[in-house]
Amino acid sequence: MRQQLEAKALDAAQVDGERVATDQHLEELDRLGAELAQSEKLLRSLTNVFAENADLRRKVEDFERAEAKQEPNEQSAEVAAASQIPGYALPATGSVRTNWSQEQIEAYRCANNLLQINLAATLWAQAHNGFAPSNFVDLHEYIAPMTLICPSRRPRWLAVNWRTFDPSAITYQMTSPGVQWQSVHHSYARCPTHETVTFNHPGQIGLPSKYSINW
Repeated sequence: MRQQLEAKALDAAQVDGERVATDQHLEELDRLGAELAQSEKLLRSLTNVFAENADLRRKVEDFERAEAKQEPNEQSAEVAAASQIPGYALPATGSVRTNWSQEQIEAYRCANNLLQINLAATLWAQAHNGFAPSNFVDLHEYIAPMTLICPSRRPRWLAVNWRTFDPSAITYQMTSPGVQWQSVHHSYARCPTHETVTFNHPGQIGLPSKYSINW
């Protein structure tokens, strides 16, 4: 009789253990399902970011290719006019194009840097409960250090990796440290040189109209 009771107790304990294990397994499946849905949503947002980033890169490359193709005999009065544009630097070939300036080209490169920062912050927030980092150094796993320096600025030194990078060289400003990502709109980072900003939503950036290009 005693052996039968012990056997029944053992069977009941085993059933309870299996039930607990099943419940835990179901909870884990629910959690993974929720994470998968969130990851799919983020992937769609990042796809748009990559498309916008590629378009911005294409425009900068178009600027440079068109500038390189200009004939030397197009200079004269155009060179004199272009030299009055603040920040303008004549190409080494002596050719020039006046429908955009060096300042505009650098502004677009700067906007590209801010898009990279936006993408990095998006990925960081995905891994940290939806909140952006409170400093740029936290993004070291997602971007190269020189991305944090505006192309119009001339740092005292250059670095190809974070190990040799001095954070004091960072030229961008973080306007909303630790902001909740994809919440109420806030500017997240800005360039004080070009007054360009990026927001706490994937791929969102504001470029001042004075840098716009007429195609």
